[in-house]
Amino acid sequence: GQHCRYIFCGNYDQHTDITGESFQFRGQGIESIMRDMVIRNIRLIGNCLGQTSDLRAAVQDLAHGKTDVITDHLYTGNQVKEFFTRTFLDTNRFGKVVYQF
Repeated sequence: GQHCRYIFCGNYDQHTDITGESFQFRGQGIESIMRDMVIRNIRLIGNCLGQTSDLRAAVQDLAHGKTDVITDHLYTGNQVKEFFTRTFLDTNRFGKVVYQF
């Protein structure tokens, strides 16, 4: 059979404070989701990027040469679409994709 894996990070309804729109449920109930996962043999992996302080510490480490990061590509300015495409869709990516602002 076909095996599927879905890796996610983030919280459902995490952007209402940015968009200014009220939360609207647009999904299935947990029972339906679990049934589909069992039938389709889907593995669900949650991932947490950490807190803001973790990001600050990592940026400081990088700025002070305390860590080596392989960079695939650096994007700036109006290259936002290219950044997201390379980050999430390009299977030839090797290393981190960076957007510098």
